[in-house]
Amino acid sequence: MYLAVDEYLFIYLSIYMLGIGKYSSHTSLESTVLILMDRSENNKNEPKWIRGVYLCAQVSSAIFLLNTILLAAMAILSRRYPSEGDFSSSLVAYRGDCDVAERWNTALHVIINILSTVILAASNYCMQRLVAPTREEIDARHAQFKWLDIGSGSIRNLFIVNRYRCVLALLLLITTTPFHLLYNSMVFHSWAIGQYTIVLAPHDLNSTNVQDLTTPALQECFAPPNQPFQAASSPPLSWTAFASTIRQGNYQRLSIEQCQGIIYGEWNDGVRLLVLLGDNLTVSQGGDAAVRFAMPVDTLTYNGSNHLHSVALTTSFSTQENNSSQCTDTTPFADALPGTPGLQEYPFSECLAVRSHGNCEARFSPLIATAISLATLVKVTVMFLAARIGRGRARPLLTIGDAIHSFLQHPDPTTQGLCWMSKADLGASHAPAAGYSYLRPFSRDALRNFQATNLKNQESIKTHPGLHSLGTLIAANLPQLAVTLISLGYSNILASILAAAEYSSYGAAPKPLRVTWPAKDSEQQSTYLLGMPFKYSLPLLIGNTALHWLASQSMFFAVFIPYTRQGQMDTGLTKSFICISTTAIALGAILLALMVCILGVLAFRRFSSEIPIAGSCSAAISAACHPARNEDSHTVALGVVMWGETTQPALRDAIHDSTGTFSQPSTQTGHCSFTSFPAVRPRPNKLYA
Repeated sequence: MYLAVDEYLFIYLSIYMLGIGKYSSHTSLESTVLILMDRSENNKNEPKWIRGVYLCAQVSSAIFLLNTILLAAMAILSRRYPSEGDFSSSLVAYRGDCDVAERWNTALHVIINILSTVILAASNYCMQRLVAPTREEIDARHAQFKWLDIGSGSIRNLFIVNRYRCVLALLLLITTTPFHLLYNSMVFHSWAIGQYTIVLAPHDLNSTNVQDLTTPALQECFAPPNQPFQAASSPPLSWTAFASTIRQGNYQRLSIEQCQGIIYGEWNDGVRLLVLLGDNLTVSQGGDAAVRFAMPVDTLTYNGSNHLHSVALTTSFSTQENNSSQCTDTTPFADALPGTPGLQEYPFSECLAVRSHGNCEARFSPLIATAISLATLVKVTVMFLAARIGRGRARPLLTIGDAIHSFLQHPDPTTQGLCWMSKADLGASHAPAAGYSYLRPFSRDALRNFQATNLKNQESIKTHPGLHSLGTLIAANLPQLAVTLISLGYSNILASILAAAEYSSYGAAPKPLRVTWPAKDSEQQSTYLLGMPFKYSLPLLIGNTALHWLASQSMFFAVFIPYTRQGQMDTGLTKSFICISTTAIALGAILLALMVCILGVLAFRRFSSEIPIAGSCSAAISAACHPARNEDSHTVALGVVMWGETTQPALRDAIHDSTGTFSQPSTQTGHCSFTSFPAVRPRPNKLYA
């Protein structure tokens, strides 16, 4: 009963995907594709479900074309950087301003997410149609005293379809894997990182007074070869350039915590100059006394919280053989302790960070793009084949409402006389000869134990370098795959609970059936827009969206490209990383726990009637659909129906009693069924058959 068939959902999908990416429950994805499929009326010679599969194939073909165009466009753009990367790793589509690179990354991911969502939705739609049973297939299994699933994705059904449908469904399932593990990492952003200089300066330094510090000694101090620990490949920082940068205000003022993050981080995000503002230094002291090159020494400068809060420097200039002045630091004294003669500590509470601009990149992986294109091509081929081999196949039963409609019009003789049979009474098969049943006194509380797949949870930013680029891409997407599986399981459980509650509501009051294709001029209702009522589907979408976003923040792929202080790339030190955020992991765990609690509350609600729980079991649904003999089988399902005690229909010639012998049913025996006639609720301690 919970499957969408509304055209407007496709518009919703596009808006939704622009905001959250490709991540949503598969229940919503399948509902999305039904938008255009089941209401397509263009070809009157094809069954509606075939027209839907054809439309899926056509949409997927367009996506294959768009994906190919996207790959070609990025390949052309990468020709501007012929020496950067290769086919097996990644190529540069854009290099320049970091904000522009970030916008490139965002825009490309929006496109990728929309395309992947639509192709996965189309694939799910076709898989469901391939494994959804027809009435003929259900009758054949019931004749063998076995049952099938209706209204849910089913591995059980996969084993009863013919080998062609089985192979096609498996191909659609297998080719879904690259979209989960690779597609979202086809495009990624690289950050410029680099060597940086640390300078100790007065705490009141700003753009208006930096020029007041200029002295010949400082100019000598900043001139080569006097800068300490200057890399040969990195041009030195002159005092003129330093003063000009500060005077123009091209810096960010950071707190001590942010300063520590840069100093202790393995990489810095484009910082080329860090100016520590000494608490005890002022501009009035003069440049010679108030400005130093500094390198923090961990063993010297930890406070009680084990965080750097000061730097230790020699208290005077030293003289080289050429008599030039040099600003000295404490790196040569890394093993020294506080109190070492000639050293003085300079505490600081904030700093100024000067960043490089124009070295960020938007990169893409040609190998992943090719794999995605091939997977899409396979899906397109499978969809066209599915539509072709399904032309002579009857309409599948997609929802519980569809099954009730079918069984009311054509009751199944193998379940006649078993009106109190529930899914819990059945294993993989159902026996043809059950006896009489009593109303179960505690059946109203059956939902307290919902039987479904259990959700299993699996475990500052830390970085883990050294993985091969492609392996890193796949590993970074594993949380997305896990969240997708959790979201799918959660959505299926919720849909099962709501479907069971709606199924039970037919035993409380008459109401029309909710079916995939409402009959013309009937009272039947269409299935829900998003697969379930809005009061459940919208919070579910929000929750799944938040889970996927937190998963993307908890583990993500990144490339860091080192640059010198003057903006020269050091290609030999480029590394790819998996970055892990413990904060995002904790928030995701809290959200998931909250969602599970809500699911538990819904699962413990009481049913509204005593109707046996059928779930998706075709035999249990069939057993509840044996209306009175004098009902019109053609119209019984078109108006309002109710499940309850009604006139007993013709039973099988005899029924096994508890002794194993055949006997005719007693005139005191009642019967329960879906019916369009008036019905009453079953009575305790009465026999029903």
